[in-house]
Amino acid sequence: MRLDETTVKRVLAEYDLNSDEKASIYPIMHAFVINFYCDRELRKVCLSATEMGQETMPTVVEAIDPIMGLHDYQVNNIAGDLNLPFMLWSAFRQVIQRIYRCFVAIEAEEMAIAPLVMRADERFYVQRAEVMIDDDALTADVRVRHEFGTKKTKIESLSYIELQGQVAFVGNGAGLLMASMDALRYHSENKVRPSCFLQLSHDVDERVLNDAFELLSTVKAFDSVFLVVHSTRVPCDALARHVLQFYSKYAFRLPLYVRLEGVYADEAYQLLRQANHPNVRAYRTVLEAVEAITRLYMGEDAR
Repeated sequence: MRLDETTVKRVLAEYDLNSDEKASIYPIMHAFVINFYCDRELRKVCLSATEMGQETMPTVVEAIDPIMGLHDYQVNNIAGDLNLPFMLWSAFRQVIQRIYRCFVAIEAEEMAIAPLVMRADERFYVQRAEVMIDDDALTADVRVRHEFGTKKTKIESLSYIELQGQVAFVGNGAGLLMASMDALRYHSENKVRPSCFLQLSHDVDERVLNDAFELLSTVKAFDSVFLVVHSTRVPCDALARHVLQFYSKYAFRLPLYVRLEGVYADEAYQLLRQANHPNVRAYRTVLEAVEAITRLYMGEDAR
């Protein structure tokens, strides 16, 4: 079977916990968002967890050493911060450890369980999962390539996920983008949200930036763009020139917030500032950019 030019090899049926025969006897008591992701700055896998519907509760994060693996005490820390009763910690550890083993086995970049639910029978169920797999893992592991294939845009250097919000997040590194989105939600008190998640290839260059701006010019389901790039190969001042070039090439009229980190980052910052472009704004840190975006949507001066 083919679907949107993709060969479908297997169909997975989702089990609806809200409509089975046990739903009335064992209703859902809690729902959690569990996320494993690669933090390239820490060079570790991170586990984050929060309870759905508890916006005031901060997200709990544990950094996992890739050699030592996920320790039980780290999962216990998560369980304690989520206010789980002690008698449920053992079952919680088992399901989190299984999810982590799956994350490692398929060499995923990110694995989000949304939600992991707990019923009144005090058992945990994974109701929905989203997995982002590294391209190199697809090449190296035939089993992963066979089971999952690739989910990409038609532009090979990009990975695009559509969300519902106002700000398009563009950058290299899932961890960096996720942290930036969380920072925006926190500072705007969840009033400003991402409209899309556009991950660039790690070696950002002129071609990759052109692909990104070309794709954004066709989407147009956002009010502003936040570009956050950590460049390890191309000098940041060169990337800054390309940003200005492609912003004009694709006739953008929306605010573009830029934070570049790497070689010649200060020069890139000065170049973008001195360009005095009415819609392109440079910042030295993610926090400064997030605060400016928040001010824009709060009706204040965003510069």
